[in-house]
Amino acid sequence: MGLGFNALFTSRSGGKRWIEKTPENCLMIEVLGTMFPGARFIHILRNGRDVMNSRVNKPDNDWWVREPAAAFRDWEHHVDAVLAYETSHPDRCLTVRYEELVSNPEKAFDVIYRFVDVPNDRAPIDCLRARQINSSFHPDSMVPMEALPSSNCWSTWPLQYKRIFLEEGGVAMLRYGMVSEAEMQQMAEDACNPRDQSPPWTEELEEYRGIREMARVVERELPRDAVVLVVSKGDERMLELGDKRAWHFPRDEDGEYPGYHPAGSDEAVARLERLRAQGAEYLVIPQSGLWWLEHYGGFREHLDAQYPRVVDEPDRCVIYRLRLVQQSHGARSENPR
Repeated sequence: MGLGFNALFTSRSGGKRWIEKTPENCLMIEVLGTMFPGARFIHILRNGRDVMNSRVNKPDNDWWVREPAAAFRDWEHHVDAVLAYETSHPDRCLTVRYEELVSNPEKAFDVIYRFVDVPNDRAPIDCLRARQINSSFHPDSMVPMEALPSSNCWSTWPLQYKRIFLEEGGVAMLRYGMVSEAEMQQMAEDACNPRDQSPPWTEELEEYRGIREMARVVERELPRDAVVLVVSKGDERMLELGDKRAWHFPRDEDGEYPGYHPAGSDEAVARLERLRAQGAEYLVIPQSGLWWLEHYGGFREHLDAQYPRVVDEPDRCVIYRLRLVQQSHGARSENPR
């Protein structure tokens, strides 16, 4: 069907490419990629604060005003779908930051042209610089680029919107690289209500910070392309370890998290050894999973007797190298590589 549509449109396009830009296509990008095997996808990703600020100020979009939390979740759902496709199909999908496109269209279009394999053309760049683009803040919905509000809109938001944004989008902003750790810390402080001891969103942010700290340790200590087991409780974010091959632990025959913890130490050991035989080289126990070493005493004894503990940073993670301990003058080797 896709090939038929493509042939139909191409035959009537006069040699020009045809472009479809419906935002809802984000949620069916896998289907579209299969239907149109020659298609390329360009994902324009805008700072989440500006997205929310724009939407709640758009006159004809009262859903964002009435349900800002649900609306922001919807935005994150769209972004996650495209980024997941880009991860698995980097040759077919390109993410372009909206702010970079606006501030430096020459550089952004150069990347886009190379991605879609067309000659460099100055016309779209001049058009973007000379013409107005959509805005939610003006009756005619059109303003010059330089007049668009930036992410400093945060300072003008009421406390309610700040808290909703952090609860629904704080972790996403960190994941997408839209804010630094220091900036997120300041945003969290701005949104604090003195009457709250520990708002739920601060717990989620702390959890994600823990995941990032673990990832930094893994990146620093383990070799490229290492096969790594992670006590993840099924959290896919814990498998985002750059150039490492990360598996859930435990892991079922389909490579997925089975949805439950081992019944006891014997099962934990059996699962570990099965995965080690399949190629697992390291076991990473994040700070949130260190209770395993207490709860599964026999499992801990097996690990300590058989494998070197190459990282022991309880505030971040503990890492075992899944090779038998090499004794040299009674000393355990601690070189992870």
